[in-house]
Amino acid sequence: MTVRWRTEHFRRRPPMDLAMAMSMALFSLFVGSSAYFFYKMAR
Repeated sequence: MTVRWRTEHFRRRPPMDLAMAMSMALFSLFVGSSAYFFYKMAR
């Protein structure tokens, strides 16, 4: 049920979901790089 609603929602408004996915990817990249940096600093 939830998956079907998500696909319909995605079909109805693709740009917002695309922007959200892009921001999530950028955020994850930032978190990963900072975690790697702190890991290098700790060693």
